[in-house]
Amino acid sequence: MANKSTILVTGANGFVAAHIIADLLSSGYNVVGTVRSQSSAEKVLAAHKSYNREDRLRISTLIVADITIPGAFDNAVKIPGVDSIIHTASPFKLVVEDNERDLLIPAIQGTKSILESAAKSPQIKKVVITSSFASIVDLSQGLRPGYVYNEKDWNPVTIEEAKKSVSGSYAYCASKKLAEQAAWDFVKGKKDEISFSLTTICPPKIFGPANTSPLPKELSLLGVSMKEIYDLVSGANKQAVPPTRFWGWVDVRDVARAHVRALEVAGAAGQRFLITAGRYSYQEIVDLLSNSERIPKDVLENTLPRGTPGKGYAGDFVYEVENEKSKNVLGMKYHSLEESVVDAALQLIAVEDHRFV
Repeated sequence: MANKSTILVTGANGFVAAHIIADLLSSGYNVVGTVRSQSSAEKVLAAHKSYNREDRLRISTLIVADITIPGAFDNAVKIPGVDSIIHTASPFKLVVEDNERDLLIPAIQGTKSILESAAKSPQIKKVVITSSFASIVDLSQGLRPGYVYNEKDWNPVTIEEAKKSVSGSYAYCASKKLAEQAAWDFVKGKKDEISFSLTTICPPKIFGPANTSPLPKELSLLGVSMKEIYDLVSGANKQAVPPTRFWGWVDVRDVARAHVRALEVAGAAGQRFLITAGRYSYQEIVDLLSNSERIPKDVLENTLPRGTPGKGYAGDFVYEVENEKSKNVLGMKYHSLEESVVDAALQLIAVEDHRFV
């Protein structure tokens, strides 16, 4: 496969970023991934080591210790061959001491920092930013039965509300909305000075297998969604099925594909996309794992919570999520919920040190 251009991927050691990098490499692109430490750089290179066997390195890393400082990405965007950016780096914390310091500033300033660096480099033609359904959903409306969320919706939260909130999840949602809004405001204000287009990708809850082998032995190092599946299949949540708080979902592999398609499809420039396969509930996930023919029955017999099978699915009492734009413009096709959660569960079950039987 002939090599294509080189893509700068920030936050390269993240759950989503790992899949994005794998998709880019398999599609023929070269990748420069930014991370915050040498140990993370080594893990990224090890995860994609099969692409370091050719005469020319297909993937390399660059350490950017603090993404919020001015000029943080100046050197990264000047690397020869880099003509596009996928910005995934953003804090994901639901328990913080200071909303502004720990969530809002890193998310907003990190986004501004990559755009400011891109604006200095005329070779950058496209920037794709990982945003979130959190920037779309209006938390104040609750389950909002009958409403259909799409790309036209914006979370109405203000930075002042976010600073004062005692809810970590509320502050996180605010950080995603405010960071994405800052990106669009930047592009609008610099439209006559910049050489790149902007696209934002807004996924809801992300499930699916990790693109890391082997999986970390320390459970705290698992991505949030993988940790939740682990808690289900390991017995940590045996007493009760967890409550569902965000009802939209998508497979991580589809999120990765959407980012790559956003680089390749001309019509994606200047657009935001809600990337979702539909709705889910944790009871539905439990039922799918319990009834899957791909998982031996005895493996989860004594660990998986049962809840009330067939009940508590997303129904008329929960908002809908629309993905028509992603299908029509990006050509997206989505994994099923069963495929997504079973793939993740099997990956966890197969880990030698995490046997459940």
